Amino acid sequence: MIAPAEVFETAPTEQVERGRYLANYASMCVPCHSPHDRSGALVEGKQFTGNAMPFASPYPDGEKWASRAPALIRLPGWSEKDFV
Repeated sequence: MIAPAEVFETAPTEQVERGRYLANYASMCVPCHSPHDRSGALVEGKQFTGNAMPFASPYPDGEKWASRAPALIRLPGWSEKDFV
């Protein structure tokens, strides 16, 4: 589970590893925010690019629920200034 190299160019190694741990294991962002192939495996190189929600809404009928988990990488629609 790798993000593009330019994200990590200036970050200290321990921060990169901590972020990788948090995103991939502690908070489990990857399963919802990444596409999967037909067997259910993550599509390599597409982590954090968004995906259809892999489970049904936990809310009662009529409650709003996102049908897609948005991309988390490069935050589409955000300017670089807003991202920073």
